[in-house]
Amino acid sequence: MEIRAWVHEEARELPVLADVDVLVCGGGPAGTAAAIASARSGSKTLLLERHGFLGGMATAGLVVPHWDSHQNGGVNADVIDRLGSRGGWGAEGWKISFDPELWKHVSEDLVLDSGSDLLYHTFVVGTLRAGRAVKGVVIETKSGRFAVLARVVVDCTGDGDVAARAGAHFEKGRDDGLMQPMTTMFRLGGVTWVQRRNAELRDLIEQAIERTGDEYRLPYDYPWAIHLPNPGEVAVMLVHVRDVDGTDVRDLTRAEIDGRRQTLAVVDFLRRHVAEFADAHLIETAPQVGVRETRRITGEYVLTGDDVASGRSFEDAVATVSFPADIHEPAGTGQVGFRVGSGPVRRGRYDIPYRALIPRDIDQLVVAGRCISGTFEAHASYRVKGPCMAMGQAAGVAASLSASSGVAPRDLAVRDLRRALLEQNVKLDTDSTDVRDWRWETVENDPTYRPDRGTMRQLSAYHGPG
Repeated sequence: MEIRAWVHEEARELPVLADVDVLVCGGGPAGTAAAIASARSGSKTLLLERHGFLGGMATAGLVVPHWDSHQNGGVNADVIDRLGSRGGWGAEGWKISFDPELWKHVSEDLVLDSGSDLLYHTFVVGTLRAGRAVKGVVIETKSGRFAVLARVVVDCTGDGDVAARAGAHFEKGRDDGLMQPMTTMFRLGGVTWVQRRNAELRDLIEQAIERTGDEYRLPYDYPWAIHLPNPGEVAVMLVHVRDVDGTDVRDLTRAEIDGRRQTLAVVDFLRRHVAEFADAHLIETAPQVGVRETRRITGEYVLTGDDVASGRSFEDAVATVSFPADIHEPAGTGQVGFRVGSGPVRRGRYDIPYRALIPRDIDQLVVAGRCISGTFEAHASYRVKGPCMAMGQAAGVAASLSASSGVAPRDLAVRDLRRALLEQNVKLDTDSTDVRDWRWETVENDPTYRPDRGTMRQLSAYHGPG
């Protein structure tokens, strides 16, 4: 974003709104789990969230499949159990979809039941540092500007905002700087048709275009209509906005506008020309455009695509992932990637090492979620909700141990951290995966795959709603 002028902001003293053991910034899946885990560990915890509800991409983004949801246990299992008890988990054709409205209530209840404090409508606008150590953050609220102090801060903002403002090193995008496109999810009612194949909705649309001569064109090759627990409701993953940066406010604004315009165009087309959607009506567009990637904070270890492909294990493992590397092409309409364990070692999952949650050059700060330390290819796998929630739980426990012991997060004994995670019902060193719950096809087995739609130097292609 181009800035052409500057003004001087006068120095001022800030009132301290809170002084806590553990401060969690961002109330998405990672932040929710971090706050719950920290408070359950006995630490005085505060969770800050910019929206008026929790859930992040699960709610504000309407990203309804809860990928990799079962294998880590812990808070992931707690969320699923509560959603299931309220009729908000699973739908026809989708074992892992959920009601996003119920997710808000379940997340909120779990956070408050844990004993964590919670502040909505709160924006983190600065980081307080003393040398290498983060001491808290500066926030803006309707009540004014405040400081919040903490023994340890957990950055679950998705974009690594706290770490970046503290001066942590980070990377964005692939080698040419381009990032995966953004998606505005939208929810339709009146749809009883159930999508069974990854190219089924695309084929219906392209057949209608050929039949009618309509000028509409798909922005993405593998759209999905994902059924929700509410009868007749689907969340549609189709809109794609490219060449945008989720840390640039003008790009975000353009993506929100473009995403809603794409939504209206395709809904109109579907209702007019695709019989399966003749009775459909638009319930809502997501309150926030879905951002797949921005900053990746450089940590003590950088996860790589080779780690993912080989199904690598680590002695300091705090979470496991089996979701494939899922890359929505930054400059095309395709989707490419590779499966976990598709390399020489056929292991269907890989570990997230604790070191990937520790910024290389900043103390008293832990990161969790899609902003952890990894390459473009590795990030394409661990960015989904299940692993993010598991990382958040690990970060929350680590922050609590650090705050209570006075030992910096990077110096914690990993055996103590893993023991504490096991006490919170987290599954470590397990070979179970969620592969049975996914919809994915390899290039070799997918009769709908078209090489002319773009591939990359890949082991296989993943075509699913990620």
